[in-house]
Amino acid sequence: VGSYVIAGRQFQIVDSHKHTRTFKNMYYLLYHGVKWATIRQVPRSEALKKGLTIIKIANRVLYSESYVELAYSIMKHFNLRYNGITRLDLCYDCNKFYDGRNPARFVNNFVFKDPQEKGGVVRRGSDKFSAHGSRKHSCGSKITSIRFGSENNAVGCYMYDKTIELKEVKDKPWIREMWEMNGLVSDDDNHVWRTEISIKSGGKDLVNLETGQIFSLSPKYIEHYENIEKLFHFYAAKYLDFRINNGQKNLRNFARLYLFN
Repeated sequence: VGSYVIAGRQFQIVDSHKHTRTFKNMYYLLYHGVKWATIRQVPRSEALKKGLTIIKIANRVLYSESYVELAYSIMKHFNLRYNGITRLDLCYDCNKFYDGRNPARFVNNFVFKDPQEKGGVVRRGSDKFSAHGSRKHSCGSKITSIRFGSENNAVGCYMYDKTIELKEVKDKPWIREMWEMNGLVSDDDNHVWRTEISIKSGGKDLVNLETGQIFSLSPKYIEHYENIEKLFHFYAAKYLDFRINNGQKNLRNFARLYLFN
């Protein structure tokens, strides 16, 4: 707890006076009074190493170019050794999917349309999903979020209406600014849908498609936007592999449905 110069910036570390089920101590890293990271220390379980520290970069900072620099600067300043990524969330925001496909209509078709009907969609792999939505008196049900697969999977995949979330749950101006910079429109007539891939520690081993070698994710790999984009498409190709019925009778003949540019 105190004031520190990290990566040329004057930060304050304050005790949150909160704790979690896993850690006894939790601190906030503040810059000009704004939270840039949360630091958790002193594990409750004896099965965890005493010096284990979790650094969680704040959502606001993840929309800048300094999140990896910040993580490594914190580790260097406090003499911490990198051990691994506990969770990494990759997201793809859009008004329309590839070829102008409407995300809301795609999700509704996935949930409600029989795969044996023309236009029916199936996902390769687990057939489990959970969805949330709403129903108005004037129209039918509308799905606003869906999780594919089991909650316990090492890699979780979600699609949800981010415009509604920012409006009804918590507004994040830095996200709306990022949308505007990239030409996305978020208003009553145009909603931004987010496809999110959440990678837990058990799912962070990747295969290099060129060499066949297995390697683990590190913060250095996600320093550059090009690598983040490759990483999203790598996981999307495996975990968001959808097939559409274009009139075929057998599932094995369904066409591959590409959603992402």
